[in-house]
Amino acid sequence: MKRMLGFFISVFSALVLFGCDAEVQVETKLSELEQAMHTKEAIISIEVPSCTSHEDSRQPSDSLVKQQQQMPNVFTGSNFKECYTKNFNSYALFNIPVGVGKVNRDTAFANDINIIMQQDKAIMVQATNNFHRRYGAFLKNNMISDLRLILKVGFMNDSKYELTLNVYSAFVDGYPVTIGTTSIAANKMSIFTLSDVSSTILTMENRAEDRALFAAIPLLSDTK
Repeated sequence: MKRMLGFFISVFSALVLFGCDAEVQVETKLSELEQAMHTKEAIISIEVPSCTSHEDSRQPSDSLVKQQQQMPNVFTGSNFKECYTKNFNSYALFNIPVGVGKVNRDTAFANDINIIMQQDKAIMVQATNNFHRRYGAFLKNNMISDLRLILKVGFMNDSKYELTLNVYSAFVDGYPVTIGTTSIAANKMSIFTLSDVSSTILTMENRAEDRALFAAIPLLSDTK
């Protein structure tokens, strides 16, 4: 359960309106989660039927134009970056701001989606109420009834010591863990894939919580 470098958050969703998948990626480190909340750039990769128009390859495709129009309605601050084709599949890339850092009871969230560490060292994905409302409105306005959201989070231990994490309902480097532990060596990374339950907590119509737990550092752990 060990890898090198970075912190990635991936969000895959079958956007029924366009018949595609979406992936959101952001990088950070354990040391950044221990800092006050700050903003980093994430990249959303969305599969589209084509980057260019079939009538004129110099023009963007209708599906790409629709993605460019819809993305700001879901993610605040999103900006189109590029569209490319790989192995006969086309992908549109967008930048969005994502919050990262340590929080307390009074923390105000400036970004739609946040990777946070609470005072009790619980590591969670958080989505604001404003994002939740926009997300719900997007589904309703586009008559989307079945949207599967998958969150994939990579965690880098950039401390000097091996770190033990408690894991809650997630895959760790592809291995399923209901409730268990994993160890990450110094300067290594493990990738977490959150369960459908955790993802649904952030997006369901009548959600009770604004964050989903996927890991925690035991309080006696020495990460310095």
